[in-house]
Amino acid sequence: MRDADRYGDAPVSLVLKAGEMSLHSDWTLHGSDVNQSEQRRCGLAMRFLSSDVQAYNGWNAHSVICRGQDPTGHWADHARPTGEQVPVKDNPEGSMNDLVDSSGVGVDSTD
Repeated sequence: MRDADRYGDAPVSLVLKAGEMSLHSDWTLHGSDVNQSEQRRCGLAMRFLSSDVQAYNGWNAHSVICRGQDPTGHWADHARPTGEQVPVKDNPEGSMNDLVDSSGVGVDSTD
């Protein structure tokens, strides 16, 4: 951003309607009030990096190469998820082969 100082450092309100979203860098300090609706609020974080970037130990364990090759070998090259299957990340003994569908039910990735 050019001339970022002209915006100052005071908080900025961004009021969103139901179904709207904000898209910003994960480095942006942000927050929200309590969700008072019956609908869940969710977030999604994605980071896209050049393959020559070397991650801290373990930060690359769940990476997927989106485009091109990784000649450096810095990144794990897991297969891209298919369909509605989502990799389970919170199982330290598991791998990208441990999958759940969008309802949270486990699926067999070998089918």
